[in-house]
Amino acid sequence: LGTNVVGQLICTAFGTLGPFTVATDLRGPTEIYTDLYERPDFLKKLLDILTNKIIKWCEYRKQKLGESKDGVFIGDDSAAALSPDLYKEFAY
Repeated sequence: LGTNVVGQLICTAFGTLGPFTVATDLRGPTEIYTDLYERPDFLKKLLDILTNKIIKWCEYRKQKLGESKDGVFIGDDSAAALSPDLYKEFAY
């Protein structure tokens, strides 16, 4: 957080949900954790699609809103439930 010229509070970055969290919201927790073991190639493809869409959304938002943000906060809370090995394979 910071302040602009007229003293208003402003954000220096904006946020979005991460791809694993979006995938969990779309598929449901039971299905997404099953996919980790039974359909890993499907899950990787889904995560690639979601990652690309999230990047495009961030670029669009920056362009349309004229944001000069230096970063993006990505909240990927569902990925916190993964083991270190699964995190490296699917969420890193």
